[in-house]
Amino acid sequence: MGYGFGIRDTKLIRKAATLYLIELVVALLAATIYFSLSPIKDASDQIIARTQPAIWDVLVVFFDGVAGIIGSAKKDPGNILPGVAIATALIPPLSTVGYGLSQFKWSIVFSAGYLFLINTFFIALATMICTLIFNFRTKRATGIPLNNHYYSQLDFGFDFGQTDLQ
Repeated sequence: MGYGFGIRDTKLIRKAATLYLIELVVALLAATIYFSLSPIKDASDQIIARTQPAIWDVLVVFFDGVAGIIGSAKKDPGNILPGVAIATALIPPLSTVGYGLSQFKWSIVFSAGYLFLINTFFIALATMICTLIFNFRTKRATGIPLNNHYYSQLDFGFDFGQTDLQ
């Protein structure tokens, strides 16, 4: 979404938001089902850590976003950096939300959900800022190479097809 805002492409923003919502629902369902079936019933230290956002979380995720957009801009399609940035910033709090839903622990749901939204916002913000700084739209027609544009849509690893960046 940040890339779409950076290049001011409303079609890409809508497509990214749609994919984001689909992937959000799928990830929440998977985490909730997992924790419902799992023998894990007590919140571990790792789960509790995802319910107490700190300024360090914001800084780490912002620089994840910067690293991700720089990695996506490279011509090498085998670059895994954007996926790693997303996986480390978004999936743990989203899984914690799934845990909270499965155990009906609403304070965990809302706290981890808040961290997830913070992380999403700052990844998109970093992506948009870098897109504007690097002036992707004017330097080349498609900005980020087509093989690597999924990061800009905050893709969680599902392949729903490619978008037209023209």
